[in-house]
This record gives sequence, C-alpha cells and structure tokens, in this order.
Amino acid sequence: MSKRPWRKWSEQEEADLVRVWTADGPMKLYLDLFNGRSVEAVLAHGLQIGLGERPNRNACAGHPNAAAILRVLAQGPMESVELSAKTGISRRTVMKHLKLLHAEGKVYIARWERFSVSGYPCRVYAVGKREDARRPAVRTPGQKWRERMADLKKNRPDEYVRVMARRRANAQRRTQVARRDIAAVAMFGVAAA
Repeated sequence: MSKRPWRKWSEQEEADLVRVWTADGPMKLYLDLFNGRSVEAVLAHGLQIGLGERPNRNACAGHPNAAAILRVLAQGPMESVELSAKTGISRRTVMKHLKLLHAEGKVYIARWERFSVSGYPCRVYAVGKREDARRPAVRTPGQKWRERMADLKKNRPDEYVRVMARRRANAQRRTQVARRDIAAVAMFGVAAA
C-alpha cells in the first residue's frame, strides 16, 4: 500500500483514461496525465469504471506474480496469508494483485472466514468468475461476549467459572460503600459528609 493519501478521480482524469484506454503502447506512456498515479492504480480504475480489458496486447502482458497467485489458487480457495506463504510473495503484493485480479473478474470471494474468535472476517478467494459471497453482518460487543461465554461454558468450564467469579467479585467491589482507613479515622476523626 502506498503512503500517499487517496485522491478522488477528477472528471478530466476519467475522460483522459477513456481516451487512452484503446491507444497503442503501454499505459506507462500516458501516466503523466494521471497526476502521479501508478500504472496498477490507473489500470484498476479503468476496470472498475467498466472499460473492460485493454485491447492492446503489449499493455496487458501478464504479471508473473499474478500468474503465480492464479496457479496456487487453482488448488482451492485460500486467503491472502496462505497465498503469501505458498507463493513466497509478500502479503502486501498478494493483496495488490488479488485486488486487480478481482477487478478483472479472474478471481472471486468464495466466502468470508474468521481465523480467531475475536478477529475480523477475511476474504477467501477462488479462481473463476462468480458472484462474491456476502460479507457477514457486524457482531455487536454483546453478541461477541455471549458467543465467547457459550464457547467457554461448553469447551472450558474451569475458565468459565474463573471468569464469572472475577465478574461477581468486581461487581461486588463496585457496589460496596468505600470505608475510610482506620488509621486515618484515628488521626483525623470521622470524615464530614
């Protein structure tokens, strides 16, 4: 990911992109029209606004990393960390290429999966052109707590008992009236209300 902040595409930039999309030569020749955007960003935006594949074969030469990702994904659906480990490509680069491949319609989101109890759902990609799986609804903190307690009660009853005892002790401590130290009472007397 770039450290530059995201910039909205202007109407002029989009008009230039439509104009040069079918032009001869690689997109690098036209980058000066797009105010410092990378080739990947320009090509991805062209796909996002529905311009389709670039007709120029020289401009559409496949990237070896994208080919490696597709080759590994042919074995079955995977998420980015697993793809990174199996291809030897950094996760950042894998995510960049997955985003482009997804925009081109070569991969789709097969499902969303949580890899830890409190973790965010991750995209699991697969090769093909199908409809993406729907992202699961966001769970509220109360739902997360109930799921955690149900899991503890079922799988680790000793931990469940410990957590509940700690909660009862904390609740009792919060409801008790604070008493003054006996040494302070002896030295200064009873506190005025």
